[in-house]
Amino acid sequence: MRRKRKKGRGLLLCGILSLLLAAGFAAEALWREIGTRADRNVPGALLTATAPGVGRRAPGLVLQSSNALLFDPSNGGVLYAKGAEERIYPASLTKVMTAYAALEKIENLDAPIMLIYEDYAGLYEANASMAGFVMGETVTVRDLLYAAMLPSGAEAARALARAGSGSVEAAVERMNRLAEELGMQDTHFSNVTGLHDEEHYTTVSDLALLWRAAMNNRDLMDAAGSLTYTTTPTEQHPEGLRLVSTMVPKLRMLERETPEPIIGGKTGYTEEAGLCLVSAAERGGLRRALVTVGAPGDGQSPPYNLSDAYLLYERCLPKEDGM
Repeated sequence: MRRKRKKGRGLLLCGILSLLLAAGFAAEALWREIGTRADRNVPGALLTATAPGVGRRAPGLVLQSSNALLFDPSNGGVLYAKGAEERIYPASLTKVMTAYAALEKIENLDAPIMLIYEDYAGLYEANASMAGFVMGETVTVRDLLYAAMLPSGAEAARALARAGSGSVEAAVERMNRLAEELGMQDTHFSNVTGLHDEEHYTTVSDLALLWRAAMNNRDLMDAAGSLTYTTTPTEQHPEGLRLVSTMVPKLRMLERETPEPIIGGKTGYTEEAGLCLVSAAERGGLRRALVTVGAPGDGQSPPYNLSDAYLLYERCLPKEDGM
C-alpha cells in the first residue's frame, strides 16, 4: 500500500509540473498573440489594474519612458504596463482632459469666443507653449480645440476651458469631478494647461482611463488625429492661423513621412514630467492605445516618447502585409 501511495504522489507531482510548464509556455505565447487578439483573461470593464510581468515576457523590449500603459480601447484590457500606478506629472497631456471637459458642455463648436487677458496671464513668464492667437481676437470653439491639441497652445486651453465652464477655476473643478467619475483614483488637477504644480498629478493608469473616454469623442479625436489645421479668418489673422501638431517635427526626426500606424495623439513636456505622449494606432482592423511619460530629453531632443510608441505598436499590431 505504501508503494502505491508513493507512486500516486509521484504521478500527482508530475501532473502539477506539467501544468506549470504549460502555463509558462502560455504566458510566453501571450505577448506574441497580442498582435491578433486582446488577452481575454484581462478584465475589460475598467483600467483599474495593470498586468504585472507582461513587460518581462517581451524579449528585447526596452523603453525610454519611465511609465507606460498599452491597452485595448475596445474593452480596456491591459496589454503592457510599466510603473502604471506610480504618481507622475502629466504636463500638456492635461489638455486632453481640458478639451474633454469642455466638449461635454459645448454643443456648438462654431460658437465665437474672444481671448482675454486671463487667457494669457503668466504664460509667457512660465515659458508655456502658445498657439499664436492675439489678445482680443475672436475665434471659434473648434479653433480653440485644435489650437490646444496641435501646437498645445496654453492660451487656447484656457479660453476653451472658459467656454465650457464659464471660468478657468470652474473648469478645474469640473475636471476633477470628471476624473472621479472616470475612476481616476490618484489624480488631481490644479490647472487646465499642464504647467507644473506639485498638486497637479496623476498616473498613467488614470490617464489611460481618460484617453479611452476621449477616444469616444469624435470631435476631440478629429483634432488629435490632425497634423495641421487653419483657423477661421479674423481681423488679426485674415487668412486664418495655421496650426501644426507638435508631432510633425518629431516625425521628421524619426525620418517618417506619415505617422502610420498612429492615428492620433497628444504630446506633453515639462522638466519634471519628461517627454509624454498619449496616442492611438490602428492597422489591419486592430486598434491599440498607449500612454507614456517620463522619457528623457526636452523639446529639442530626439523624441523618445514617440519612438517608444512605435516600438510597442510594431510589437502589438499586425504587419503591413497582414502577417
